[in-house]
Amino acid sequence: MFSNQPITRSNSVISQGDVALNTEEIRNTLNLDGSGIKIGVISDSFNRLKDGVTAVDDIRSGDLPGIGNPDGYTTPVQILNEGSKGKDEGRAMLQIVHDIAPGSELMFYGVSNNVEMAQAIDALAAAGADIIVDDMGFTNQPFFQDGIAAQAVNRVVDQGVVYFSAAGNDGQRSYESEFSNSASTFTVNGITYEAHDFNSGAGVDIFNQFNLDAGKKLGPLTLQWDEPFASVNNGSGATSDLDIFIVTKDSLNLSADNIVASSTDSNVGADPLETFSFTNNTDSSKFYVLIGKRVESTEPNQIKYISFSNDADNFEYGYNSSTVFGHPNAESAITIGATGYNDTPAFGTSIPKAKSTSSVGGTPILIAADGTHLESSLIRQKPNLLATDGVNTTFFGVDNSSDSDAFPNFSGTSAAAPHAAGVAALMLQAGGGADSLTPGEVRSILEETALDADFSGLDFKSGSGLIQASSAVELIAPQFGGVAEDNTAITRVSRDANNDMVGTVEDDILTGSTGSDVLLGAQGNDQLLGEAGDDALYGGQGNDILLGRQGNDILSGNLGDDVLIGGKGNDRFDLGLEAGVDVIKDFTPGEDIIGLSDGLVFTDLTLSFHNGATLIAAQNQVLATVDGLHSLSEQNFVSL
Repeated sequence: MFSNQPITRSNSVISQGDVALNTEEIRNTLNLDGSGIKIGVISDSFNRLKDGVTAVDDIRSGDLPGIGNPDGYTTPVQILNEGSKGKDEGRAMLQIVHDIAPGSELMFYGVSNNVEMAQAIDALAAAGADIIVDDMGFTNQPFFQDGIAAQAVNRVVDQGVVYFSAAGNDGQRSYESEFSNSASTFTVNGITYEAHDFNSGAGVDIFNQFNLDAGKKLGPLTLQWDEPFASVNNGSGATSDLDIFIVTKDSLNLSADNIVASSTDSNVGADPLETFSFTNNTDSSKFYVLIGKRVESTEPNQIKYISFSNDADNFEYGYNSSTVFGHPNAESAITIGATGYNDTPAFGTSIPKAKSTSSVGGTPILIAADGTHLESSLIRQKPNLLATDGVNTTFFGVDNSSDSDAFPNFSGTSAAAPHAAGVAALMLQAGGGADSLTPGEVRSILEETALDADFSGLDFKSGSGLIQASSAVELIAPQFGGVAEDNTAITRVSRDANNDMVGTVEDDILTGSTGSDVLLGAQGNDQLLGEAGDDALYGGQGNDILLGRQGNDILSGNLGDDVLIGGKGNDRFDLGLEAGVDVIKDFTPGEDIIGLSDGLVFTDLTLSFHNGATLIAAQNQVLATVDGLHSLSEQNFVSL
């Protein structure tokens, strides 16, 4: 049982996200601090800076755990690998985690390339991490295929590790299109190319104009296309060979004088990838992108480039595409976008908004891990959630004059992601320990308790919205009393096995036991938690949340727009006509099944894929959405 004594802290600096995400309230009300949970952080470095605030200073001030921490958190950060280079961004991330969940044990692994990234993920999991969070991205990670780091993410999540990844800070600075052969040819250094046509209309335009002021940098800019990477699972590599040029004139009469930058690697049998950077040291501000396919190579289907130039450039064609790629786009990653802490309700903004620089999801997976082309594209919901950035640290970032102190402010999704990891530690502790919730349950609960951002609902900019830690913890551990402001009439917990519980006309929280329970929410917007055993959960009226947890459960939302989370076991999700639109959060084909009532059979259904979810409709009614699946078949359904 948790005590209600507040946890006092001596930190010289505490992230403003602690208030914005309600975690301060959780610690002070429920005495949760993440104890018993191990969190691994992957970033550039931990303690390489020679000047300024050091890790020892952070321990002494209470901003990191270790010997000498004034609050008694004396277990030091376990350094599995110090980064070979970096600016100690990892230490700033660890400060944020320690602000949110000071009792958690911390580990760190510094990386500088994609191979080390995959190694770090496996190493932290092997070292016992319950949660891993990273803020790294590499331009040689595949856009259209799960690379070695993305596969490592999926692997450790299958082992039970909760994985968070920063979405990135690239906004929509991306061009994506089918490759369009203009039939115009040009020659550079004895190689003849066929130019890509950027104009999707009736005309032809092989030059994508952009502006770049003197002294500004374009890039890195990375071009990829939809072929397997040779560096992934010993793949066959590309059969197409594309090169990219930056030129000063919109003319195919090219020379060394008007080609100011290029990337011309030989790609056949290698990775379908070209990357370069360009700093404008010329007298001009107008330039053109020219993409050419070597005439002897095959044509790709889809091409895409992302510019990592922080809005220094401005392109003519199609510069509003997705920028979440690589391991943050992994199926099992919980990907975190950023909102400024001062754009949250706790700081006076009722509807949070994603930062314009926060990367946008929707990048299609077109190639399987084994290098084969998928029959249809797989588009995953990324980011999943927002957390706060622009927060104080002892040393990292630049002070924002809008706050009232002189501490540096850490901005971007690199700051947002560790907030989410800290919240997850509080959730696991509230649930009873590291094994109390699966990674899928953590993800589902965070998404369903999030505060919608930008009035947009689920989308590729803000995901499900801003994390609300108090609501998430209340859903997991209602027997300890909610900490959110709510109108819950009763909180009932069954102590007996095989117990039946019925709610009231108010908003109820009903929690089962180790036996096989029957929970009926009745009226109101209820929360039903089955716990262990084979339970039957019926929402009744209202918009309910049903969480089966362990066992083989039956979940039926009944009336209202309900959220159904099966948890572990072989679960059945029941759907019917005129019963609202339910959201099934964790359907696993081959384990779970969808029950059809009201005389419905599979042939009555219409299935479609939209925004990372499968929509199930019948008789012109949407019955439910199933998150994360792009296909369902008759074997996934049973008529009741």
